[in-house]
Amino acid sequence: MEASSNKTRLENLGNLEKMLTWSDCHQLVPPQKELLAFVDRITCNKNVTRGLIVLLQQACTSISCMEYEQTFNVGNELMNFTWEMLNCGHWKDVDCCWLQIYSLASLFKAISLMKMTDGRSKIEEICRVCDMGVLMGAPIFDDILNQLLKIIQQNLPQIPNVVEEKMAGDCPPTHDAGDGEVRKSVNYLTCPSMQTFKYSCMDAVEPAVIRGCVDHWPAFKKWNLQYMNEMAGHRTVPVEVGSKYTDDDWGQKLMTINQFIRECVLPAPHGGKPLKQGYLAQHQLFDQIPELRSDIDIPDYCCITTAEEDGFDVDENVDINAWFGPKGTVSPCHHDPKHNLLVQVVGRKLIRLYPSSCSPSLYPREDLINNTSQVDVENPDHQQFPLFHQADQLHCKQLILQPGEMLYIPPKYWHYIRSLDTSFSVSFWW
Repeated sequence: MEASSNKTRLENLGNLEKMLTWSDCHQLVPPQKELLAFVDRITCNKNVTRGLIVLLQQACTSISCMEYEQTFNVGNELMNFTWEMLNCGHWKDVDCCWLQIYSLASLFKAISLMKMTDGRSKIEEICRVCDMGVLMGAPIFDDILNQLLKIIQQNLPQIPNVVEEKMAGDCPPTHDAGDGEVRKSVNYLTCPSMQTFKYSCMDAVEPAVIRGCVDHWPAFKKWNLQYMNEMAGHRTVPVEVGSKYTDDDWGQKLMTINQFIRECVLPAPHGGKPLKQGYLAQHQLFDQIPELRSDIDIPDYCCITTAEEDGFDVDENVDINAWFGPKGTVSPCHHDPKHNLLVQVVGRKLIRLYPSSCSPSLYPREDLINNTSQVDVENPDHQQFPLFHQADQLHCKQLILQPGEMLYIPPKYWHYIRSLDTSFSVSFWW
């Protein structure tokens, strides 16, 4: 009798917890007047049809009146239509209003799903809808989708443990670190002062490996496959599928981090390579999952060139990207327009560097990715690219970036990167 009573009490507590969770989520939704004003603002003087504006207004009204089935249907229709607008041209040319509409439609659909069911049975779908709004849309209402995700995260079902405890343990000396030819080495600096870093690296346009500046990061103690699985396994991320982005078979696929770990990072069931080639590359994962952002810090060096600007804010002006993948992932030789600090957290990476003066010898592509070399620098075709050999012999700098090290790459400096182990890196561009 007492056991039955305790069971009933626990079930009631569980139901109360669910009610409080969805109530917390719904309380984040702005009132109808504010929603309608927002719709007027983002659709004013834009190429948005009257019919679409009416749909947006209907959704604002129905969610405020707690008519969740209608809100779900309209939200779904809005997401499908806006998805077409987001993918009908080059991403940089998409008007911000479409990003905001997509995020708003994601909010409508997520809240509706919570209220149309008991929530728990749809919680992974709700998480995916919010993630899509974060990935493809723009922040609205004080980043409401990430606020929802923070609440939802606490109630997601536990994901089974991954097989490996660590991404990379004590790494043995590599036998896969290039062609054996002697190349120039980069400078190594230990905790240089801001002035030394600016003079020796930035002003001199000279790459350097910096040691002793990020050892305090919690990431070095926390980050392994199990931690990533527990913290973010349900979250949807864009994964590059294929050998490298210059290959014909390259593409992108949305998948959960758990799926990415199982299919693209862990070895196949009977050993060997993972089931698929995949790389979570150049993704702003830390904006999407703030819990991981607290495991790292922005290096002080990132504010040197722009600290004199009025209102400079490091968090607003530094792009932080995640690079997570198995052994063998490759970033073809390319250059970027910004200063870059690449921090190696887990695993090792082979890196080759070439100054911008080598550009003609690296044969830049003549298509949209003209910041990328046509040369496979580890397996060059000297007949097709005859100028490369001399540039490689005279100017190439090669290193293996180890966990705890940070590589400074100047703007326009060519770099080629290959993972020697399962690897996680963080880049800071400014």
